Amino acid sequence: MPNCQPLAMHYYQDQSGARWLFIAGGALGVYRISLCPSLFLQQPSECIAGYGDLLVQDAIPTGSFERKRCVDVDVLDTQWGPVLFALFAASSDPAQSSVGPTEVRAYTTPTSAPVPIPPFQFGSATAPVEVGTCLAVDPADSTAIYVGLGKGGIRRINLTGMPAAPNLNQQTPITWNCSCPTTGSVCPQHVRDIDIVRVPTTPPQSVLYAALNYNELLEISDLGGTPSCTRRLLSNPGPPVRSPGYAEKVAAIVNGTSTLVAVTAQTKPSKEETGAAPYHVNGFWSDICQQIGAPDPDDPGLVNEHAQVQFFGHAFPSGQLTFESVIDYTNPVNHGGPPGTESAVLLPGPGVYPNRLFMCSTLVGTEIYDVDPVTGAWASLGTPVVGDTLGGQEGCISLRNSGVVEFVSEAVGPGTPSPQMVYIDPNPPYSIAGVLQTDHSPCANPPPFLPNPPACASQARDPGLYASSLFEEAHWVDGSGSNPPHEYFVAGRRVLERFSPTTGCSAETDCSTSLSFCDANGDPRWWMRKRDYNPTGPSVFRTGWRVISMDIPTTGMPASGPSMSPRWWEIDLPDAPGEQATPGDDHVSSITDTRMTSNAPNVIYLTRSGTSNGVKVVKTSDVVYKAEHSCGGSSPGIGEFLSFSTADYRTVLTHLELQAGACSPVAQCSGVFVDKPHQLVNNRCAIYRTANMSGGAMYVLAIASGFPASFDDGGTLQVPGCPWVGHAGQPMLVLVDVTNTGTLTGANKFGQPIVLRVALGSVASPPQPLGHAIAVCTKTIGASTFAFVGDLLGTVWVFDVTGSKLLPAPTGNYLPGTPFLRPISKVDLPKDPVDGFRANCIDIIVVNDFLYCALGRNGIGVINISLPISPALVDVIDTPGLALGISTRSVSTSHGLETQLVVGDSRCGIRVYQ
Repeated sequence: MPNCQPLAMHYYQDQSGARWLFIAGGALGVYRISLCPSLFLQQPSECIAGYGDLLVQDAIPTGSFERKRCVDVDVLDTQWGPVLFALFAASSDPAQSSVGPTEVRAYTTPTSAPVPIPPFQFGSATAPVEVGTCLAVDPADSTAIYVGLGKGGIRRINLTGMPAAPNLNQQTPITWNCSCPTTGSVCPQHVRDIDIVRVPTTPPQSVLYAALNYNELLEISDLGGTPSCTRRLLSNPGPPVRSPGYAEKVAAIVNGTSTLVAVTAQTKPSKEETGAAPYHVNGFWSDICQQIGAPDPDDPGLVNEHAQVQFFGHAFPSGQLTFESVIDYTNPVNHGGPPGTESAVLLPGPGVYPNRLFMCSTLVGTEIYDVDPVTGAWASLGTPVVGDTLGGQEGCISLRNSGVVEFVSEAVGPGTPSPQMVYIDPNPPYSIAGVLQTDHSPCANPPPFLPNPPACASQARDPGLYASSLFEEAHWVDGSGSNPPHEYFVAGRRVLERFSPTTGCSAETDCSTSLSFCDANGDPRWWMRKRDYNPTGPSVFRTGWRVISMDIPTTGMPASGPSMSPRWWEIDLPDAPGEQATPGDDHVSSITDTRMTSNAPNVIYLTRSGTSNGVKVVKTSDVVYKAEHSCGGSSPGIGEFLSFSTADYRTVLTHLELQAGACSPVAQCSGVFVDKPHQLVNNRCAIYRTANMSGGAMYVLAIASGFPASFDDGGTLQVPGCPWVGHAGQPMLVLVDVTNTGTLTGANKFGQPIVLRVALGSVASPPQPLGHAIAVCTKTIGASTFAFVGDLLGTVWVFDVTGSKLLPAPTGNYLPGTPFLRPISKVDLPKDPVDGFRANCIDIIVVNDFLYCALGRNGIGVINISLPISPALVDVIDTPGLALGISTRSVSTSHGLETQLVVGDSRCGIRVYQ
């Protein structure tokens, strides 16, 4: 199905016996899938591959590229036939949504030719803001549905006029507030999910259960009659003491006149209207420090990260809603990492026992339990059901074979990971398949995680040589005439060290006699993340680069990972004199210079965040020579460290706010001031050729360096008189002359880079917008060159970076005296109507007159840049996942050479667009 990460699903069997799955597909609308009979055999078999029918998709209003998001679906059986309801969510605050508030859409005959009912749109009240989260039908009432609106409460929507003139209209909201019995919590609560069951009391009554965001369960009995409500805090079982966390989903069943209710809860990530990027298809980055998701102002205070399913029971008519038992996930060793419960459904069994609980978790898989409806006791049935999982982010395409794509894969659980190197067929339908044995080192056995050896502080992992970094990476084909030619990759990685399990945690030397990828049993050897041990503070993990050499075939899919004879080495460059840096940081990338010698690039630019000197430059020839001649000239290429002295590289000061101690690295992250080099962000780079004042060739490196970390905290952290305070937090591009740095002949061989200009993405006068420059591409038109900068907070900035605009270079401190480059134009990216946050521009690429921008949850933005002074957003390709990276490849078609976009769509894998 096109949407690989549905927000909600509803299974329905019609009177003919046909089985259907209706899917709330977020911005892609509602899908319907006809389930083949073979799925329901005692031994289910796979259906024939095919896509579902797109029943409903919200139109994008002209020029706005905003679309409401379908978050839930349900089917109501009436005497006139089934009616499908779909909840399309948007904020009720006009400042957040320009497409109107949440609405309910309905369709009769949904299993054949759906007939729409005029939708019901909620009012635009702003206190509290209403955002649709869930809906449910009452099994005993064919005239109404119930809708959860976040902090806007729960509403009953009537269905009238059936069948002649079907109509949706609103009745009085369901009353529930702080007067409901409770032990105390935030109010009003945020309604996350609702479920309704029919209890055969005398007279029968419908009972609604709601998962309330801040660790509560709501029960409303006698729904549609004289309702009464109760709020119960989730339990806090121990030891150890654990807070229940955020209530996520609720499911209820009936046994006699008793109800059994299952509530899923977790402590990470926190939940509001959206999830946290990149864990959820609705996720986003909300501030300059890449804080994940929106901060929660009503965080209940969480202790000990975990995930749970809690069971509650109520014996009607005289009993009370009481806690029964809990399934608690607290062991990351068993579950592959921190818990991440997503959803659960509780199904009644054929008799009193068993009832069956299906629970889905991002880090565990789908688990099945038998649940006793009387005691709430549960018993696990077998091992978790897991499938192949691949999360595409950024990557690169082989220079030798345009079908081979090396993409990073998100850590999405203990299911068998899909290979991290894939092959995209050059011919239609461009099928995508994994290259065997590329999700691990080339050993016979490929466990994705290895258990911790005794007394070791960090988890041992397989190196995973084929996974690229989150950002771009340098790669080139060896020009030495070797047969077959090697393709080299320089990828940002966490630095690893090999150690011997027979001698505890002692690290093995690079050139020990036991060097090999695999042990005698064919298992990957032990590796640990290398720590930087600080005697005066906590030790941290280091980050560097890996040099990887592979023999990739020129056509067709590689036979396997081992068939490409992979070899790898590690680079951990020393800090430059006076450099402020953290020992490790995740944001690491590399690119090659455009100038070549013997078919290889002259130099490689290595970028790392968490440092004032964000770019280091090394000679390609040095890297290759050191790799091939390590271990006394007999290098096996199994993780050896390549030794670099300060004479072997050049460094670039990318955060000039720290020049000569003028400022301290102070940033404001989620409203809190922090004083750490970690906030010195350096992301992607681009190199281009322009002309100097004499008309000669000048090569410039453009570095997306996040923002000036020069905030004024009122005098506690910031240096008094810091001249950069007025420019703090603006998206920043640093432009560096690397003409002599990339020249390997003549008197200026491997010269020092020279800072030319700093470009800030804002107008010169207040208010100054905060931003985070994360990606950059350049385009030359005539004698002028323009830089297009992707801002993580939702803008593409355009700068004129022609050589004449950058000279003369500053001769002393940048401030005061050297002017900033200011943008000549910008494009503000579309907002998400649920929360009003703009799309995150995460990666950009230029193809002819168009710029393509990975917009996270919004997909791919297409911007016409034929006139850089007035760029225009012309389309948004709505991918089903989180578009986190873009590459291009060229394929030969009947129409000639064609450029295709290859998109890393997070957990929705890799997608190809023509």
